[in-house]
Amino acid sequence: MMKSDEGVSGNSNNNNNYKFKDNTFRKYGVEVVAYDNNNNNNNNNNNNDDNNTVTVNSRGFHISIHPFSFRNKLTINQNNGSIGGSSSSSSTSNSVSTPKPQSFYVDDAGIAKQLNQSVFDILSRSRYLSSLSHENLAEFIAAEPSQKHHDQMLIVSEDYKNSLEKQIEIQAKRQTPIPSNTIGRYAYQILKALSYLHSQDLTHRSLSLDNIKLDDNNQIKLTNYGLYYLSDHGENVSFPIGNLLYLSPESILRGAKGSSNTKADVWALGCILLHICLGYCIWQDNNPSIVTNRILHLSGYSTTQSFNSISKSFEQCELKKTIINEKQHEEYEEYDDDEDISEEEKEKRIKDIKLNNRDNMNNFINSLKREEKENSDSNSGSSNSNIGIGLNGLGKELIEIIEQCLIPNPMDRPDSETLLDHPYFNEYKNIDPYQLQWIIKPFTKSWDLPDSLESLTLKEIESYGHIGSDNNGGGGGGGGESDSDIYSGKEIYYFWKLLGGNIEKELVNKGFAKASPSVHKLPLYVPVKASLTESTNSGLNSPQPYQHQHHQHQHQHQHPNIIKSKNSTVYNNEFCLVELSNVFLKIKESFKLYGSKVFEEGIEQSNNNNNNRFNNIENNIELQIIIIREFHKLLYQYQYDDPTLSQPKIYRLAKLFVPPILRGDIWSSILGVNEREAKQLYNSINLDVKGPNDKQFELDIPRCHQYHPLLSSRQGHVQLFKILKAWSLLNLEKGCYWQGLDNVASPFLVHHFFNEPIAFASLKAFVDKYLSILYVPNNHAALSEIMLIYQQLLAYHDPELLNHLMDIQLDPNLYSIPWFITVFAHILPIDKLEILWDSILLCPSSLPNFIAASMIIQFRDSILKMNFEDGITMMSMIPSVDVHKCVSDALSMFNKTPLSTTVTKFVSNTDQELWWMQEVPFEKRKLELFPRIDIHDLINDQQKVILDIRTPLQFQQIHYPSSINVNPKLSKLQQQMEQYKGQQIVVIAPKDQGVDFTNQLIQWKFPFVSMLNGGMDSLEHGAHSLLIISNKN
Repeated sequence: MMKSDEGVSGNSNNNNNYKFKDNTFRKYGVEVVAYDNNNNNNNNNNNNDDNNTVTVNSRGFHISIHPFSFRNKLTINQNNGSIGGSSSSSSTSNSVSTPKPQSFYVDDAGIAKQLNQSVFDILSRSRYLSSLSHENLAEFIAAEPSQKHHDQMLIVSEDYKNSLEKQIEIQAKRQTPIPSNTIGRYAYQILKALSYLHSQDLTHRSLSLDNIKLDDNNQIKLTNYGLYYLSDHGENVSFPIGNLLYLSPESILRGAKGSSNTKADVWALGCILLHICLGYCIWQDNNPSIVTNRILHLSGYSTTQSFNSISKSFEQCELKKTIINEKQHEEYEEYDDDEDISEEEKEKRIKDIKLNNRDNMNNFINSLKREEKENSDSNSGSSNSNIGIGLNGLGKELIEIIEQCLIPNPMDRPDSETLLDHPYFNEYKNIDPYQLQWIIKPFTKSWDLPDSLESLTLKEIESYGHIGSDNNGGGGGGGGESDSDIYSGKEIYYFWKLLGGNIEKELVNKGFAKASPSVHKLPLYVPVKASLTESTNSGLNSPQPYQHQHHQHQHQHQHPNIIKSKNSTVYNNEFCLVELSNVFLKIKESFKLYGSKVFEEGIEQSNNNNNNRFNNIENNIELQIIIIREFHKLLYQYQYDDPTLSQPKIYRLAKLFVPPILRGDIWSSILGVNEREAKQLYNSINLDVKGPNDKQFELDIPRCHQYHPLLSSRQGHVQLFKILKAWSLLNLEKGCYWQGLDNVASPFLVHHFFNEPIAFASLKAFVDKYLSILYVPNNHAALSEIMLIYQQLLAYHDPELLNHLMDIQLDPNLYSIPWFITVFAHILPIDKLEILWDSILLCPSSLPNFIAASMIIQFRDSILKMNFEDGITMMSMIPSVDVHKCVSDALSMFNKTPLSTTVTKFVSNTDQELWWMQEVPFEKRKLELFPRIDIHDLINDQQKVILDIRTPLQFQQIHYPSSINVNPKLSKLQQQMEQYKGQQIVVIAPKDQGVDFTNQLIQWKFPFVSMLNGGMDSLEHGAHSLLIISNKN
């Protein structure tokens, strides 16, 4: 009956028809395979829905929403009784020294902040949890602040309807206990997940039957493992974290916060395994104090509960002194008399000594093992005696594992990794498809491996890794017959939101929250008026004023006006499950509608036709699903195969659309970042040495994107400091650090939070590509060149705006230097900057000049009415720019502008006769309001109006076809030129002439004006065959 539980997931009978590819970008999630039923027919009807079968293997995948309230951090200053205030600097010699302000967490102190430091820190920790990936962990998707309650977070995670708790209930109804081999498999998979969590320095602390979920393949998925870590180990929540039935003795003895020791999870596992074996929790009771007394009794403490080995039940008893041996007594006396040990540490050590008594636990386990099989049918003992298999039904090794888990003293209790190495689990490791010996490529698994792997030779194992290896995109079995992918929980959640999903509305619709804000809990601390606390008849006579003991008699009237309420928030372990059938249906439709060939054809059409079905992708979920599928293939190829083959395809696909859910991975691949090389480089930098710019980093980082929750968190500050320091130490030869680098690094850190090597490597590649000429000790010449190009582009596209800026003397140096030195990261919020950089990373390095021009043109109507002071003030409004319009206008300007306008046209050590290629002094060039173009842009575009201002004789002798000879000194020149206004104008002038005439066109507000660099001399040298030459000549 349980045989299918022991194998790999999936239906083995379908292996010949549906083969999941063995190399997917995502490791775990919802598996999708599209199989072409007409694979043997060479027809071209690839987009016929009837020819394709699409299977979504969700294995019962759901998304759950878990709301919980956190506590704000409150600072109390006792000097003036203010909350979060600062003490007065004045003091007298007779005054008592004022204690420092004290910070502590409170449920609600009347702080009406939507986002505060507690939120920032929780969100930063959530990003660490979302980076975890394990086959037996439910994916942590996101933590989002509630829009209705400023002290509530909504945890979104992968979830399943079935759990061990429900499984035990089902088995109880059937009167069929869970078999021993299944219990062993459960223990193995739970330990694997715990071992992974503990290796990441995480403690579950909430392990219980209802948090151990089962997918449709009966595989373990641990959930709710992030709450203890998110809440700063229980500090900023007002409820104890953990199920009382499974709390370790050290957690019970150390108060509400409990123990953060990872071995507390091992104790919980032992309790759970015992619960499964017996079919019930033997120390369960409706009274929490009885439960804790029973657990402490088994741990060696003297309590009012004791275990009767005959009746196999707990009973009330008199409190007796805890029995400890002579050695423990000596240690006890030693710690008790040691004045150098703090009271807290002394209490902890004494409790550990008492936990060394294993007699009660040993007697408890032995009495359960001595239970005879014939007693199982009797009515003595619990009514649940027939639910579980009992310890008699387990093997000796599994019983030994349970005994080791339930060792009272955590110092003696083995950790999860040690337990996982127990010989009992070898048989489960041999058939575990996720073991390293069965991994074909990094982060992958072959879905075609048989249930039993022990008989396979190395050659047979390798053969599974080559299935479908000849396919484009790296995978899929059947020689191109199937198309498959795995979507992570984050991507499923992203699709759900695209379909209109909203977690706040979902909570309201499912009855987990009210439609409007309300008093949803009683706060722990409440600010009240002074008159209420001072009056004895105020009606608030039950709570006592919150007071500190220091200097109470001297400063009683200065205490904060805070009282403690009777009640505080009780932890609610309810989860709201989200129905995802509409998402899975969309995925099926997408795979049927856009097969690989159809999608490729669509991309080709999108490059030539702006009015096709590949437009407006942001609102087209079917297309986004397929685009993400294609990116999965390419990103996997980039990391593990040949990046030179996949990178051009990533460029091409990213120009179509950059999914926000994959933006960080796409950016790093476009910048050429390799994960292995990035880690090697980053780890080779010694961040422990004192850097030359450390002090400056400490000043800049707190001001960097203060509005962003991740970058404002403590963890965000730490990671940003390390990334900036690594860059600084790697570029010591440049000898400088440019303020603004922190802003440039921020987007990469946001997308690679808790992955500093990739964030650092992306920053390095970005700076090398776009800012290498600016991040040098002397960048004045480079900055001047950029400012000149920007001004000339503005004149080319909007001469009226440029003229006005010049009239009010609003020079680009006064406002635009931070734009270019940070590629707009200094002035734009992260969400707008991401959209901007999507285009900048895919286009030539000159695009920022066009973006700067389009950005200021967007405000032209307002600027044209302003003077200098108003104009400077207006520049502070740039962050409100419509970034989508800005990018669209910049790309349009880029396409209308000759490429050579932004390219340096000077060549060092050139021939003196090629005077137009020699560098012109900057002081002379900055007098030119117009850009210069080269002969290639003139020849390739026949739509330009070419004005030749040489003398009529020179024009008659030789000129360019369709050019117009113009006398720049005509009195009515402006009226004559009006007919060309709005068209692209190129001026051909003699050497050292034509600047005044071309500038005059700009001042007359003629757009699209440029000058041919080198004039007729460059044409005679480079395009002589195209010129019209007089016969007389």
